Amino acid sequence: MQRQIVQQWVNNQQTKQVPFIVVGDFNHRIHQSPSINNGFISSSANKPLKWLSQNINSNCLAKVTKNNRVYYRQYKQLIDHGFSSVHFILNSAQQIQFAKHQVEQYQLSDHCPLLFNLTLADT
Repeated sequence: MQRQIVQQWVNNQQTKQVPFIVVGDFNHRIHQSPSINNGFISSSANKPLKWLSQNINSNCLAKVTKNNRVYYRQYKQLIDHGFSSVHFILNSAQQIQFAKHQVEQYQLSDHCPLLFNLTLADT
């Protein structure tokens, strides 16, 4: 249901030609281009969408506590993603990975932050 709401909002912004960025926890591993990914967040020739996180290599170490036991898990696929309108140029994109000693010492998120460097294109 949330996907439909986000898709409607994206379509509305594209129709108005308003620059936008959508970044967040999609709880979904996107393996293909959004235009062919079962309509996850769709894109088309007349309404192009930039998939900002497409080329980020995930390698997020997280601490998981279950039944009073601590485990460490390495997440190799993103579930956090970024998308934007065509109004932005993606200069760089990366995942900020926590060092093992940080994960051991602190109660960090089980999501490693994504960092995007964008420039507003001349349109």
